[in-house]
This record gives sequence, C-alpha cells and structure tokens, in this order.
Amino acid sequence: MIAAFTLTLALYPDEWLPAEAEVIATRIESSREGTPSWALNADIFYEMGGTRYGKPNYKILHQSLREDTVEQQRKWPAGKRFVVYVESDDPNAISLSPDGGREGLAVTLALLTPAFIIAIALLSVLLVKRVRMSSG
Repeated sequence: MIAAFTLTLALYPDEWLPAEAEVIATRIESSREGTPSWALNADIFYEMGGTRYGKPNYKILHQSLREDTVEQQRKWPAGKRFVVYVESDDPNAISLSPDGGREGLAVTLALLTPAFIIAIALLSVLLVKRVRMSSG
C-alpha cells in the first residue's frame, strides 16, 4: 500500500498552476447507464501564459440525484468565473483540485493494492491446483 501511494505521488504530475476560467454554458447529463447518476458539465475557457484554451463538456460535479444537480446548475451560470488548476507541462490538462486529483488517486490506488494482491494470489493458487490436477 505504501509503495503504491509513493509511486503514484512520484509519477503523477505535481505542479498545477491556478488559472481563472469562465463558464460559457452548462448542461446536465446522465453519467452512467443503469445506475441513476447525473453530471453537471460545462463548456469553459481559461487563459494560461497568454494563450486561451477551451474545454467543452468539462465535468464540474457528479451527483446521484437529478434534483441536486439541477440545484447546483443554478450556481454555475454562463459568465461565472472560477479557478481551475492547469498542469504546468500540459496546459490542456485541468482540474478543480489544486493537486490535480493526485492525492485522491494515490489514496485510491493504495487502498486497492491489497485487493489486487489477494486476487493475484487466489488466481495463482487456482492455477497451481489446476496444473497439479491435470498432471496427476
């Protein structure tokens, strides 16, 4: 777990610079089939280093209830200005999180590491048993 956490932090971009963004338009879309869940997506633009960048259909938030998403949409009208964080090496990569989601990804991978190891161990045991049964 510690190795997965450390490796993710070492490999994931760590320099995210703030930039002011502006909402052009928003819309609510179903974000998964089968499970009711909704995303508030926005067409936005931002400037970095004197260059203007646009991001169509950028996911602002994700909620399970459509009513909650409609309520949040009222808080994101066209013309609203807000801060996005831009990866210093790739100005097309943006995040609403100051670290680009780096810490959240590292924690998630660290928590999933034991499950991955257990799955590999179980598959190995089953494979060894199958090989022994077929040879004996």
